[in-house]
Amino acid sequence: MPEIFGQIPWYHHIRIISHCKSLDEAMFYMNKAIEEGWSRSWLEDQIAHNLYRNQGSAITNFDIALPAPQSKLAKEKLKAVKFEPEFAGKLNFYVTAADNLLRGDGDNESVGLIICKTAKKTIVEWSLKDINKPLGVSTYQLEEVVARTVEELEQQKEKARK
Repeated sequence: MPEIFGQIPWYHHIRIISHCKSLDEAMFYMNKAIEEGWSRSWLEDQIAHNLYRNQGSAITNFDIALPAPQSKLAKEKLKAVKFEPEFAGKLNFYVTAADNLLRGDGDNESVGLIICKTAKKTIVEWSLKDINKPLGVSTYQLEEVVARTVEELEQQKEKARK
């Protein structure tokens, strides 16, 4: 039995065992949970987003452009969650702050956009109904975004070679 087995909670073991397809995958999640102090919900999110299979598939410059803690967070795919009504209030605050602190005399009003994993139309509509700032909510499929990004980067590399 691996030495790390006793270092994570029992529920983590149940989630890992019931969802991992190989010993390598299970050990990956066990190690990550210990190294990064993952909570139950964070572990569930990482398994649901297939961090084991997706890690490192996106081409980025995060290692050189961001400090280590932010680089590590940016590389982990997802943070994407379903839309929650409180997101509209938070975005309204940030758009107001941007307008008050950053907008110049000739600038248009800021527009806020929430990109999330899923969103129910009625919940989004009710959340935005009485907010006067221009805000929007959109969903996306991570795999499509990554594929498009990789394709665009490959095209840029090809143009740079010419």
